[in-house]
Amino acid sequence: MNTAQPRTYMSKAVRLSEQIRQEIQDGKYPIGSLMPTEMKLVKSYVVSRVTIRRALSMLIDEGILLKMPHRGVMVQGLHAAGRGERVASTLGNQMAIAALLSSQPDEGLARIQEGIESFARDNGMSFQLLSSDSISDDSGDVFAALEHVEELGIDGVIILPYPGDPQLDTLRKLQEEKFPVVCVEKRTRDIQLPAVEPDNKTGMYRAAQLLTSKYRRPVFYIGMNSDHKNDTDRYDGYIRAMNDFGYEKDIQSHTYLHEMSSSDPAYWKTERPWQQGFEVAQRLFNEQNGPYSIVCLNDYMAWGVYRAAEERGLEIGDDVQIIGFDDLEISSLLSPPLTTVRQNLEEKGYQAARILRQCIVGDLRVPIQITLPVEIVERASA
Repeated sequence: MNTAQPRTYMSKAVRLSEQIRQEIQDGKYPIGSLMPTEMKLVKSYVVSRVTIRRALSMLIDEGILLKMPHRGVMVQGLHAAGRGERVASTLGNQMAIAALLSSQPDEGLARIQEGIESFARDNGMSFQLLSSDSISDDSGDVFAALEHVEELGIDGVIILPYPGDPQLDTLRKLQEEKFPVVCVEKRTRDIQLPAVEPDNKTGMYRAAQLLTSKYRRPVFYIGMNSDHKNDTDRYDGYIRAMNDFGYEKDIQSHTYLHEMSSSDPAYWKTERPWQQGFEVAQRLFNEQNGPYSIVCLNDYMAWGVYRAAEERGLEIGDDVQIIGFDDLEISSLLSPPLTTVRQNLEEKGYQAARILRQCIVGDLRVPIQITLPVEIVERASA
């Protein structure tokens, strides 16, 4: 009796561990979530607490579960099996992620950061922001911090939208070292990293489509000189719309770009974000006769068009029909309110953090791109 009982006891634990393993595979316990408490598991599976502990211990040894001190047991997933020790030593007591902010904060960046912080809170992760104010280096380039990621005590990093050169060498080095990196709005096609982006092409296509179908005339595009993927995708959407609606010969004459590049850090640091749109719109109104149908690279550029139109005595919604992009708060505050393409900025941050966690625990091994849907918010400007 004394020798049979332990074998029966362990048999229950083995069967229970196999059941939980299958339930993890079926999605009952999502990757990154914490397992229910021991007492809840006891009631759910109608077994003793000792059996629960042994079953969980088996899955922890396999790396499918990860014990998080003071928090509980986290689900890592079947892909993590056999590497539990490595992941545990990497994560320590708490998974730590960071976001790299190498430009001046604005509404968009703040909302993306809010989404990252929300995911971190929901999943018991620590979060820190790497910025020029918090990183001390002689070059003043916050990207230099990524050359010393081991000293930062983080398990992965999210690259927020940034100006200037794409910093390819630094990002390639992290990729070669298999350090988890996720980009929000990947700035270049020359490197393969996981990324989260809005559907820029479709959004701008729909904006141009709305204006052409409503007013039966070619559409002007107001933007910046750019080599950033995010911006060029929006312009590509405009070009496709103009081609599809029979205005391919008007694309060049109806494209108005500011001489400053959107890669120029000065563009990101301006205290008057509407300035470039204002200057381009002044040139457009000087060279072209109205009425005007206009799509803009972003809401800030559209704001500049409003100011230039007011200076000329042109009425938005009458003489000028205009659509922005992003749905920043300013779009609803303008008079009349701006029709715009809405993207979910908080969701971009949330999904970037979700993908980063998958990279850290090893469940994501290919550089996927998540493209988030956008929608037209119709207001009085168009």
